[in-house]
Amino acid sequence: MGANNLSKGFGRIFAPREDWLAQAQPEEILEPELAIIDSHHHLWEAAGRYLLEDYLADVGTGHNVVATVVIESGSHQRTKGPVEFRPVGEVEFAASVAAQCETDLGFKTRVAAGIVDSPTSRSAIGWNMYSRP
Repeated sequence: MGANNLSKGFGRIFAPREDWLAQAQPEEILEPELAIIDSHHHLWEAAGRYLLEDYLADVGTGHNVVATVVIESGSHQRTKGPVEFRPVGEVEFAASVAAQCETDLGFKTRVAAGIVDSPTSRSAIGWNMYSRP
């Protein structure tokens, strides 16, 4: 039995089934010049993975996604230090993705231009919405 068929608790993410995804018909791009901000997506590397290159492959189909807001997913937390600061690791990870998109001129999408973290991180570092100019 493959990993995708195993029962998982609420909130567990399965790796995408490429065979199933390949069955979808291509979507018509109605307004390719319309700038879009994806206001809610996740990046993770826990049960399966969905990182920058996966996201860019999904949005690189003709839509004009110019920026995104990453929402915390519980991945990339710090493994050392005070427990209340561990979620800050996810913000640091998302900020590194944003920096990569800003410095690599090949990216047309500013992934993680905004970052929304957990209330735990907010109490640890003072706020919970970050945005890059």
